[in-house]
Amino acid sequence: MKLFGYEIRKNEVLDKEFRSIYDTYEGVFGGLSYGTYTSFQASKALTLSAVYRAVNLIGDAIASLQMKVYQVDKDGYKSEDYGHNLYSFLAYEPNPMMSRYDFFKMIINSMLLRGNAYVKINRDSNFNISSLEFLNPDLVSIQSIKGDIKYIVSGIQGMINNSDMVHIRNFPQVNTLYGISTISYAMNTLDISYSSEKHAGNWFKGGANSAAFLTADNGFTKEQKVEIIASLKNMSSTDTGNPNGVSVLGGLVNAKIQTMGVSPRDSQLLETRAFNILDIARFFSVSPVLLFDNTKATYANSEHAQLDFLNTTLLPIIEKMENEFVRKLILPSKRVSTEIRFDLSNLLRADMNSQADYYTKLFSIGVMNANQIARNLNLPKIQGEGGDRYCISTNLQDSNNLIVNQTNSIDNKVIGKTDTTTTTLKK
Repeated sequence: MKLFGYEIRKNEVLDKEFRSIYDTYEGVFGGLSYGTYTSFQASKALTLSAVYRAVNLIGDAIASLQMKVYQVDKDGYKSEDYGHNLYSFLAYEPNPMMSRYDFFKMIINSMLLRGNAYVKINRDSNFNISSLEFLNPDLVSIQSIKGDIKYIVSGIQGMINNSDMVHIRNFPQVNTLYGISTISYAMNTLDISYSSEKHAGNWFKGGANSAAFLTADNGFTKEQKVEIIASLKNMSSTDTGNPNGVSVLGGLVNAKIQTMGVSPRDSQLLETRAFNILDIARFFSVSPVLLFDNTKATYANSEHAQLDFLNTTLLPIIEKMENEFVRKLILPSKRVSTEIRFDLSNLLRADMNSQADYYTKLFSIGVMNANQIARNLNLPKIQGEGGDRYCISTNLQDSNNLIVNQTNSIDNKVIGKTDTTTTTLKK
């Protein structure tokens, strides 16, 4: 089927058992249908502030990290491989049309909101990787032909081999090649949240007035109905410029007005909106504190929320992405000596105290020297030999080789005695 020049295909679910929770997409309008035959637009989810914040929080955090290529020696020590052909694609520019930041941000957004993120691996005539191209998940379908996975992309001739497609799934399922989006699982919560937000908007738009109907003993003529509706609408609507005005209804005998519906207080509108934030935070595995829900926030749990965000929210996604990129970009024969990993040190970039504590500890155990720290902090190189020396704190000593037991007076700086005196003390 073609619409506006695009070929639209419906993603097939291989196992009917998962058809009730599997989200199928309308390729143009982005509709998301689920088991009850109702629909929720994925684009509507981002109109909810909690969803928008959660998705952008995760996407921005991962997009701010550089994915780097490391060379691993025979002893397991790693160093950045700046000369590797993949280094520039992953750390700076995956393709001429997109920066590294936008590339990873779109991958995360697609994975969370669509359930799947696809990256096409383009190769030159020598089969070397020439670029990495992000694909719209609505235009990609998957087929399994005799156990061989093939990808079909609208607008691209032929099938794409599994080795030429990076496919990151949000929630992998048994007997299906597609991932399930967080939106599909949170459908009921998002639908309630969207309805409560819309109800709140309509309530204030209507001048904070409830719906009502008017009755009178003498009834209404057609002209009176039109006049009454216009008058009440003009009095209650904030768009007319006359909210909270006065309406005079003449010619009515024993007129009575009765309200319809439930007030926001009775419907617990505020409580529902607050609970929706907590529920959305659960689905996206993000602390409510990071969604600016400060009802129970303290300095202590705010600091803990940042650490929890790294360990329980970002780390599983980072590990998933690293594993898939290694599978598709590194040959099996090269995986022992080559690794692809995100540089997590960038998460400390805005936290100067944690950054200083981190480098101080590495410096004190001789893992990094002063010039290496200066390079990471974008500071000038320390002149002379001192900047390249590795230092180790002497507060901790080998219990089998204590300084006070040394026979060399130069090494024995604790007591500063001669060899004879030291020997006597030992006796």
